[in-house]
Amino acid sequence: MNNQRPPRGTILSFLPLDLIPEGMFVKRKNNRFVGAMPTGETGPKGDQGDIGLQGPQGPKGDAGDTGATGNQGLQGEHGYTGDTGPQGAKGDTGDQGIQGIQGAQGLTGNTGPQGDQGIQGVQGEPGTQGIQGVKGDTGDPGTTTWAGITDKPTVFPPDTHGHAPSEITGTAVITTDSRLSDARTPTSHAHSPSDVTGTAVITNDSRLSDARTPTTHDQAISTITGLQTALDGKSATGHGHAIANTTNLQTTLDGKSSTSHDHSGAYEPANANIQNHIASGHAPSNAQKNSDITKGEIEAKLTGEISSHTHAGGAGGNGYCIQGSAANQSTTTDSQTLYWGNIPLAPTTTAGNTRIYIPKAGTIKAAYVFVHSATAGSAENWSMNIRVNNSADTLIQSLASSSSQRVWSNASLSVVVALGDYIEIKEVQSAWVTNPANVRRSFILYIE
Repeated sequence: MNNQRPPRGTILSFLPLDLIPEGMFVKRKNNRFVGAMPTGETGPKGDQGDIGLQGPQGPKGDAGDTGATGNQGLQGEHGYTGDTGPQGAKGDTGDQGIQGIQGAQGLTGNTGPQGDQGIQGVQGEPGTQGIQGVKGDTGDPGTTTWAGITDKPTVFPPDTHGHAPSEITGTAVITTDSRLSDARTPTSHAHSPSDVTGTAVITNDSRLSDARTPTTHDQAISTITGLQTALDGKSATGHGHAIANTTNLQTTLDGKSSTSHDHSGAYEPANANIQNHIASGHAPSNAQKNSDITKGEIEAKLTGEISSHTHAGGAGGNGYCIQGSAANQSTTTDSQTLYWGNIPLAPTTTAGNTRIYIPKAGTIKAAYVFVHSATAGSAENWSMNIRVNNSADTLIQSLASSSSQRVWSNASLSVVVALGDYIEIKEVQSAWVTNPANVRRSFILYIE
């Protein structure tokens, strides 16, 4: 190879790099190498140039294989319970239940204090006249003379007349005296004990109301019938009995152990494990140790479907959830009843067009409805219901809120649904002061 440098300005077109002489500088322009010059000393490093424009995006690569299904994530925390809705209207009074069996008659209470005397009743009818009595013996006829009759009137019958009180011996009242017809309370008065025949106590005598302890006194044995005879048949308080005087006592004592004895060497020392083993049921003769049980033996026993079970910390058995949503409703209308389910359409006034079918029989236990309104609207009453088979409605909650994010919730439901039933959400709106707008809805039901 000829290593002689080409003259300055010589155009080296498509010259391979291995043919460029050592120490030559070649500038590339429009895919052509132009110029050649001896290589000088390396100059200082220049400043870094600006970052170039990003090139166009390359074509999308082929989709990769679907990865293996990951483990189920942890269950999220339970959402906050919504505000309690207003109390519903009072239901109709139920039919009266069957009268229960009459209970046993209670004990007779204490006799109450005597009540005030009642008003005197109307006088009864006169009784039947009694049988006439036996006629008595005729008395001796008396004798007198006209002159012997005193104070007889001079005229018969006597003329109507009156007597002044002064003409009457003693105290007299006249017909106009109010004491003849009006009841009168006796005037206050008192009697001293000396006015009473026999022993008397007055109202402030403590013996009339206070219990009194008998005064200390002695009673001779002779004054109590039979006491001395009963005492004569008793032993003195300080007496004793020899063992020989008690039937079979010595024989019984001979069969007892000394109070200082022990069971050293005769029995197994006290051990809690032994006592627990004694108290527990024994395993059958064909029992296996846990370490000897194989996985196959366990799987052979675990066949069939478990109809119900619970988990610690949980509530219920094999439950599942159903979700649904509705498309945006740009405007709302006063006092409308709307239906929606799981079709991406705005709620409609016609029921049965957005059905969600029940895949497994169970009971709806809880329901949550979330509504977001770009324009929140005013706080009129707005109710959400579960409608089953377009016939039976169950209220989730009635809510009166002006929030742009409203939540209806009920975790105490018990709505039985069968396989093949269908549900929708039925909502009833009030007449709005300010109508919500651009409303989006979603719900979730828990069934077990």
